[in-house]
Amino acid sequence: MKIKFLFIIFITSLNLVAQVSGTLDLTFGGTGYVTTNYSNSDDYGNAITIQADGKIIVAGTSASDFAISRYNSNGTLDASFGTGGKVVTSIGIYSDGSNSVKVQSDGKIVVAGYSINSAGTNNDFAIVRYTASGILDNTFGTGGIVRSPIGTGSLAYSLFIKPNGKIVVSGISFNGTYQSFAVARYNSNGTIDNTFGTSGQVITHIGTGNNFAVCMGQQSDGKIAVAGYINNGTNLDIAVVRYDSLGVLDNTFGSGGIVITPIGTNDEIANAMAIQSDDKIVLAGRSYNGSSEKFAVLRYDNTGVLDATFGTNGIVITAIGSLSDEARSILIQSDGKILAAGSTKNLSNKNNIAIVNYNDDGTLNNSFGTNGKVITAIGNSHCEANSIDFQTDGKIVVAGRNFNGTDNDFAVVRYNNDITTNADEIKYKSIVSISPNPFNSNTTISFNEEQKNSTIKIIDMNGKEVKTINFSGKQLVIEKGMLPPSVYFLVITSESRNVVNRKIVIQ
Repeated sequence: MKIKFLFIIFITSLNLVAQVSGTLDLTFGGTGYVTTNYSNSDDYGNAITIQADGKIIVAGTSASDFAISRYNSNGTLDASFGTGGKVVTSIGIYSDGSNSVKVQSDGKIVVAGYSINSAGTNNDFAIVRYTASGILDNTFGTGGIVRSPIGTGSLAYSLFIKPNGKIVVSGISFNGTYQSFAVARYNSNGTIDNTFGTSGQVITHIGTGNNFAVCMGQQSDGKIAVAGYINNGTNLDIAVVRYDSLGVLDNTFGSGGIVITPIGTNDEIANAMAIQSDDKIVLAGRSYNGSSEKFAVLRYDNTGVLDATFGTNGIVITAIGSLSDEARSILIQSDGKILAAGSTKNLSNKNNIAIVNYNDDGTLNNSFGTNGKVITAIGNSHCEANSIDFQTDGKIVVAGRNFNGTDNDFAVVRYNNDITTNADEIKYKSIVSISPNPFNSNTTISFNEEQKNSTIKIIDMNGKEVKTINFSGKQLVIEKGMLPPSVYFLVITSESRNVVNRKIVIQ
């Protein structure tokens, strides 16, 4: 039997299309994504976290106020949260914005960002806690809000919650001349924790130029790693600082607790951090090569040395488009693979969401998307991913923004992700062969068992079924022809319901 097609094939089981890694999950919003408009001004989804019950929380900014949305697992707004699933909090009379969100073990929601002080002159760290239903928690700070001036101006970009309920927040502090790394720790009621640093705060300056601390993680021994970038007087270099659990610079890390990484002679920045189970530190951001910006992913060992088992001397640079790429968030999968999310600019000069999946050694995971990469456009305007998280079933959810033609809206996108392999799949792989692979003319899928009454569904990268084939026999030849060059997936089911997870690439 000979069928004429041009495609990349991924074989899985009936009703398991949801396991095709990197495709949009059409059970989410009907299209794989949802957008949320708060106002007739710009709304940005800057951070995402997923509750234990599977509900999705996105925090960001709307009309210069804190904005939080909560979604049900199908992408609809959760009417039990705030007003119709949305909460807007004005902290002061001037601009406010949230950059990070976490959920406590009791279901309360903590959000960190910034607020301009009452004089309208400088920013303060701003931390807000909500009840599980989206109401300001009066047991935290003043009416649910804590403001911390660190130096003459400060902005919070990242937070985590310790098992004992204490809240650690990091960002930048301005002293009137330059910006520095800043970390503060709070007790569970929002008061400053005076056992940390100096009166609950630590300020670290690197070099003589501005410092930008934008991401943070906690290692298994309680040490705190903070990363971002510094101005070395000529360009920007990636910087990592590590503190012990009391806020003291850790002299076992880098040079006096500090590591500076210049990738080249141009600007490099880190936007996101993830800590592996072995306490290796993984950063994601961008690197400029003089003509364009690319995803940059770096991995350090527990002493701050770049990990030579990852990429090229600990560094991986990934080109997605030809103009400008930037990673803004990163996660470690349960199988050790690494996901970085951000944006790529297309030839029409519009940003699209970009996700890249790496193996543990930094090579691209070719079972994800197209050669390890997925690009998603929402409509014909700009869209970007600012934050990424996993559901308990392994599905990937990103939050960011989408331009609606007038202003920006929250954007939430969910992708299928198969990070598990079951016994049936392992068994069935041994009875299927595909050759040649890759191919540019035709390929043959061969079974060493007769397939009876099989159904073959061809799915495009958006999860849309474009063709169904009924097949019986031991071989299927695929040739060029009926479908345009693109990425497709094949879902095969036979009477025995065997499962195989495989990919074929046409060159």
